[in-house]
Amino acid sequence: MLLQKILALYPETLIDVMPASPENYHQFTLQSHTLYIPCNALDSNAIALLELLTDTPTLAHILTGDDHAWQQFLLHQQPLTTSHNKIRFLHIQFPVEQTDFDRRLWSETLISASQNIIASLPIDTNRQLLVVNGQLTAETLIMELNGLLNTLNADFDLLACAYLGQLYKVDATLPTRLEQELAILATFPEIEATSTIIPISTALLHAIGRNASQSYPLLTQLKQVITHSAEYSATIQALVEHQGNLTHAADKLFIHRNTLTYRINKFAKETGLNLQYLPDLMLCYLVL
Repeated sequence: MLLQKILALYPETLIDVMPASPENYHQFTLQSHTLYIPCNALDSNAIALLELLTDTPTLAHILTGDDHAWQQFLLHQQPLTTSHNKIRFLHIQFPVEQTDFDRRLWSETLISASQNIIASLPIDTNRQLLVVNGQLTAETLIMELNGLLNTLNADFDLLACAYLGQLYKVDATLPTRLEQELAILATFPEIEATSTIIPISTALLHAIGRNASQSYPLLTQLKQVITHSAEYSATIQALVEHQGNLTHAADKLFIHRNTLTYRINKFAKETGLNLQYLPDLMLCYLVL
């Protein structure tokens, strides 16, 4: 009842979602929920009253000690003491239209299933940030977490995807590195996932490709040929994913290897570019 009354009084309140600019919000905890209320909506009397009515000191109901420490560190608010020397960020993206699932249960299930998740932090209504063990290779992490995310997608009837960030040392520059990764992903909001977890290098290559297409008119015609053919774009994507391996790429596309070879030859006749030649393949991938 109290929660509903607070929401009625302050309709701009965010629940269990860390705002993009937390310094502009007051934070309270109530009934195992974290509430973020805009500062400009509260005077000193309202703040004092809400502190009395809520369980504000018990933030651990939402974030564990490690989660809270990482949150404060990544917001440039306090130093971090951790035994982890290297980490990666895993950026989870939920479907925009799907907000009716139990996100807390989803997060708890994922964390309990992996020892390589160090912290889990909400970014906004459709994004979750995981801090993961950087001692493992990207391939190992993707293999493990892909399986978990696919299982959760099936169990929760979701189509959540994720980007695996670069490897970083845990030092004072890490909050800035996170901001840089978030900025890259903001320019590439639509995930056309061929797998659940995608390396962030994919988004970076697309960002570079967009800039290259704008800077070099010579690429305009090539971009039109590729983007207007779902067959060509899927072929290029699959070849890049599998490092040019025709057999694996054909399996990914659910076609025969001979059919893939035919597509490659057809593309070469139309564009003059050979998708089995790495520079040509990467050029085509950049303009996707």
